[in-house]
Amino acid sequence: MNLIVYGSLINTKELKDMVNLEKDIEELVPVRVRYFRRLFNKRSSRRGGEGNKIAVLNVEYTGSESDFFNGILLTRLTHRAEMSFNQREIGYTLTMVKESSINSYNKMLRINDDAYVYTALDHMKSNNIEPIPKYAELCLKGAKEWGEIFFRDFIESTYDAQGRFFYKQKTRS
Repeated sequence: MNLIVYGSLINTKELKDMVNLEKDIEELVPVRVRYFRRLFNKRSSRRGGEGNKIAVLNVEYTGSESDFFNGILLTRLTHRAEMSFNQREIGYTLTMVKESSINSYNKMLRINDDAYVYTALDHMKSNNIEPIPKYAELCLKGAKEWGEIFFRDFIESTYDAQGRFFYKQKTRS
């Protein structure tokens, strides 16, 4: 199975704490995925939070050509890694992403297989929650690890639960 991660798991420390990068994953590929939007609209199942600051990231299929998110494509996961992800991603379901919607940041590399992404179950989503601050910072640090263009795209494609640019608001304040 190929899996695209887009939140805290783009942070390599988080990813390494979960799986063995050398044994469980064939390759890590930074990618852009069209027709989806990344939002802080999923209630956290496993992270702390206070008041309404309980949101973690989710992606939703919109079908809109202008929507995208970026993430890391993990190719050919082992069965052990798949089970680890499934145990961790409570409140999400796997959604298939067609290969034609996935583009590598490396223009020389063509994506030849479909992949999956975790999307929040409806009962786990809310438009009245805000991100957990430490989680939002962890995601931002992870995005920086993948280079300036990836980082800029992360900022440009991350929204709060109401559909407003999340990080762009924070950098202007």
